[in-house]
Amino acid sequence: MSTTLHVNVLSKQSINMAIRRINEYQKEVESKTIELAQKLAERGAEIARIKVMEFGGFNSGEMYSGIGGYFSPTLNMGLVKVTSDHAAFFEFGTGPRGSASPHPNGGVSYKGEGWWTAADGKDMEMMYGWLPITLKNGDIIYYTEGQEAKPFMYETAQELGRQFEQIAKEVFAK
Repeated sequence: MSTTLHVNVLSKQSINMAIRRINEYQKEVESKTIELAQKLAERGAEIARIKVMEFGGFNSGEMYSGIGGYFSPTLNMGLVKVTSDHAAFFEFGTGPRGSASPHPNGGVSYKGEGWWTAADGKDMEMMYGWLPITLKNGDIIYYTEGQEAKPFMYETAQELGRQFEQIAKEVFAK
């Protein structure tokens, strides 16, 4: 991508050539910017999948396989998308354990509905499918103490920020 332009302002042909070259340069910059956004999104998805593995989130593989990076022409931006329904719970944590391990972005943690206090005074979160307890009246309730925050997307953004300059240099050097 050459940025040097010599124009003879007294020549209509030279001015027209300069206009053409400026328009070509503008298209090239736009094209490379889109390519950069695509590469960053793809790299972001790779990093996010690695982070999920590092945090031990490969239970069923749903979250791992639901991570993708792409460029949206409608939004004119690159995106890293996670389709898993539980990704936010994984990222921010849940319940008392999530509260005890605040997210690095300033302490945001998820607290869902269905909180109750156990006999020992602990706040517990009802979540069907976890640790059944049979009450004296025969009712069965389920609870969990939640999970700590595992900020895989936050760490992805941090790492992608560190790699940005190198990726941009590779794209714009072509």
